[in-house]
Amino acid sequence: MVLRANNPSTGKYMYSYAAKEGTANIHPFTDPILKAWFKVKNRDIDTDFGASGITLPTEIEIEVIKSVVAAVIKDLISAVKMVK
Repeated sequence: MVLRANNPSTGKYMYSYAAKEGTANIHPFTDPILKAWFKVKNRDIDTDFGASGITLPTEIEIEVIKSVVAAVIKDLISAVKMVK
């Protein structure tokens, strides 16, 4: 299930993905993960949100993208620490 919340600071939507029932968080880490998947598929998440019958990423696809985004963030943090 794709989840969406309005980001009041930007006026844009932030997204997340919940594969199972329970608590799901929408935050600056989940948003680029889901947007990246839609972009790779040449689709627009804002247009597709709420449409019936849309294909959603699998848990494996989410995990792969999540690991890439986490590695990029880790590298950026390391680079910033080196500049100090």
